[in-house]
Amino acid sequence: MTRYKLREYVFIMVFGRIFHEYGPQEVIEEYADNEYVEIDDEVTEFFTKICDRHEELDLLIGRHLKNWKLPRISKVSLAILRVAFYELLYKTEIDMPVVINEAVELCKKYSVTDDASFVNGVLGTYVKQSSSPSP
Repeated sequence: MTRYKLREYVFIMVFGRIFHEYGPQEVIEEYADNEYVEIDDEVTEFFTKICDRHEELDLLIGRHLKNWKLPRISKVSLAILRVAFYELLYKTEIDMPVVINEAVELCKKYSVTDDASFVNGVLGTYVKQSSSPSP
């Protein structure tokens, strides 16, 4: 499975979970019979870790929003940002520009053009701030 497909499957599951109060295992079981998502150990682990840290990820996303509040952003953008921020924080072997580019590509596929620009801006702000030397 390609890295992009892995992200896409995890995004779909993260997005679906936004609308239900299911635990991670229930979501995995729900998508196990779905023809659009291929569940394997890597997808399961990636999805579960995002679920375990979604509050932390949401706080971080919220800190990098300019003139927006977390509840106002689209559910597609929120799910994509959760996946991307998880990767930026915990999958440091992946280059930041790759994470950002693939998040934008997911937005282009699953949302509107404005969302792609929005996600790019939020992730770009995070990368700039995280790579700036602290005073």
